[in-house]
Amino acid sequence: MIYSSSRFQTWERCGAMLEARYIKGLEPEVTSANLVFGKAVHQVWAEWLLAWHEGNAYDMASAFEEEWGRRTEATAIEYNTLFDEQALLTLGKRLGKLFPEAWEKSGLVLAVDHDNQPLVERHLMAKVGGVLVQGYLDLVALDSDGNICVADVKTPSSASSEEFALEADQLTLYQILVEANQDGLDLDGPVRKLGFIEGLKRKREPKVLPPLWVPAREEPQKQRFARKIQWIDRQIQDRQFHRRSLAAFDSPCNMCDYRELCTTGSMDGLTVSQKRKQREATLAASLPLAANA
Repeated sequence: MIYSSSRFQTWERCGAMLEARYIKGLEPEVTSANLVFGKAVHQVWAEWLLAWHEGNAYDMASAFEEEWGRRTEATAIEYNTLFDEQALLTLGKRLGKLFPEAWEKSGLVLAVDHDNQPLVERHLMAKVGGVLVQGYLDLVALDSDGNICVADVKTPSSASSEEFALEADQLTLYQILVEANQDGLDLDGPVRKLGFIEGLKRKREPKVLPPLWVPAREEPQKQRFARKIQWIDRQIQDRQFHRRSLAAFDSPCNMCDYRELCTTGSMDGLTVSQKRKQREATLAASLPLAANA
């Protein structure tokens, strides 16, 4: 298995959830509107950054409306009581209008690789303690002092805390991936800052916050993370997919897409992912025919 931040987080939330999603390839037939919205925002903000880097104009509001329309047409979406389809469209356009000003105020410029390509939405892989890991970095930038900064773009309803940023495994993984690929990325110097660029998903007063930066991880924290993912990998290789109900007030079962599968064995509302079907079809096509076939 190739591990990512989302896979580590899923296993820590519940082993049965990881087995259902990533081993069996099951996914809900409907997708959370928050997930679709976040991906649409990521796409449009990334496109704006690339256009900004090249000195080209880019209409964020129109681009988000087009991207949101494309995704809502292609995906069965489950909305909550606060944001319906139109409300999220309006919110995405408002955040899109706020992002350019917030970016300009940040003083950041995009880092580029040896081909002069900006490090935006970059897929990186590395081996950490023998475990293959990957990540899609939202952006790598340079601040006004030339420090290399790795940022994750989020659209939460409330701002992340500095304490969370200091401990977030996702940021630790991103730093490790950048450092492992430093020569290929043509970065001059070590990663100095990690953090979040957040667009707050608020109906009345959406905001794009200034970047929240924390110092890059020191070697002991990276080593702890490496030991942790080695341990997780061993648990998964041993098929230790234990269920974790936790306490009633913070149980992952309450909002889990696979709760009916665990409690009753029902597959209602679940389907095998297209990626899983494609892998199985490719495997079947590569197998030799039996003599009596």
